[in-house]
Amino acid sequence: MKNIVFGGVPEHFNIPLYYGLQKGLLNTFPAGWKAYPGGTGAMLQDLSDGKLQIATLLTEGAISGILAGVPAQIVKFYVDSPLIWGIHTRAGAGITYPELQGRKYAISRFLSGSHLIPKVLAKQLDIEIPEEDFVIVKNLDGAREALRDGRADLFFWEKYITMPYVQNGEFERIGEVPTPWPSFCIVVHNDFVKEVGYEALRSFFAELHTVTWSLERSGTLIEWVAGEFGLGHFDAARWYAEVEWNKKFGVDTEILKATLNRLQQIGLVPAGKTDDLIKKLVHPEAVKETNYSITALK
Repeated sequence: MKNIVFGGVPEHFNIPLYYGLQKGLLNTFPAGWKAYPGGTGAMLQDLSDGKLQIATLLTEGAISGILAGVPAQIVKFYVDSPLIWGIHTRAGAGITYPELQGRKYAISRFLSGSHLIPKVLAKQLDIEIPEEDFVIVKNLDGAREALRDGRADLFFWEKYITMPYVQNGEFERIGEVPTPWPSFCIVVHNDFVKEVGYEALRSFFAELHTVTWSLERSGTLIEWVAGEFGLGHFDAARWYAEVEWNKKFGVDTEILKATLNRLQQIGLVPAGKTDDLIKKLVHPEAVKETNYSITALK
């Protein structure tokens, strides 16, 4: 097993992973961390191309991507709490919520969260967003440029990551959209599952649970997040109070069914029996897995 790549967005949610990998605390198999500023869409592309073996993806993006043919499987939920998406405009643009019809939307890539969540909101607001209204900008810096030069009007991104740009007067946050499902899951390439086997993945996740548990009790995580992501102490503490990392094995199929039902209602997942869709999405051992908590490991 050489050159195993574990991918994720360079955001606070992934601190347990890149801390654990960099410190050699996740060593069931040798993996290196790769940051993906382009988000879930970029990781889905690299999974399709065989350049990425394992990753933390937005749940809605992972589901949409796998059902669209990305050769990967969900093996675990990673963050149980919802993601709070901020709706951003250029400060002073004069755009107000919910008057979002006919705007241009900056997105990192198609099938990314910045692409899918506007569709979720559009369904709630009973408006249409034509595909030509999405402007690919690759990442947060690209969105800043697109809003600044007028190529795009709106940008959906995690509200704490964009908070420094709201506070410095570059962005205006005109609304928020919480995801009605667990925000992140862990996805592995089909070939990688075959190579290492499910038990090795389970051992890796046991190590990850322990790293997460230790970081949560370290007393330093809030200051680390504040320093790493340009947040004030109070904002970092608010983020920490809202996040809940998953410390269980396997995939709770009842939660996944509810997520699939919501995604079907808004047209992001094809119609079909949820049990059949789960068979396409989730490794069979992850479906059968007993959900042990961190207390069972200690």
